[in-house]
Order: sequence, then C-alpha cells, then structure tokens
Amino acid sequence: MLIGYFDIIILGLLIVFNILFWKKRINGKIGCLIIGVLFGVAFPYFSMKIELIRAKSEYEMIDGFNLLYTTLRFPMYWLIGILQSILVHLHDKQN
Repeated sequence: MLIGYFDIIILGLLIVFNILFWKKRINGKIGCLIIGVLFGVAFPYFSMKIELIRAKSEYEMIDGFNLLYTTLRFPMYWLIGILQSILVHLHDKQN
C-alpha cells in the first residue's frame, strides 16, 4: 500500500493545523526548519518503520522487492513538504 494509515493521519493533521494556524504568523526561518525536519526526515522515517512492521506481520516471507515501495515514502513527503512551504510562503506574501 503506497499510502498507509500513518500517512493519512499525517495529511489529516496537516489540514487541521493549516486551518487552525492560518491566521498566525510564524517566523520564516523557524517554519522552514520545522517543515524541513518533519517532512524531510521524521515523517518518512516513521512512516517507513510503521509500514515495515505492518508488512512483517502480514507476509510470511519478505524480500527486498516486496518492500521496494517503502522507499517512495521519502520523495512523497518531500513533495508534500515543498508544497506546504510554497503554500505558507504565498500566504505570508499576501498578508
């Protein structure tokens, strides 16, 4: 499964946090650092770990090809982080 339960929860929380904090200004450097760390390393790492645990409990025999799609978690979250940064930047430019 390319998008797991953890990914759906993270995307839902991202939408909720965007709605809650849309009117507040966050320092650009701190915001970029937070987005970079979360979407660059933390979220894809935990997402991949959760998916590996799920696959280990689901499949009897696991080989590298069965788990090849888990490496796509990093580029997926990088793309979401870039889009989030652009969205925040455009919002800050308007205000």
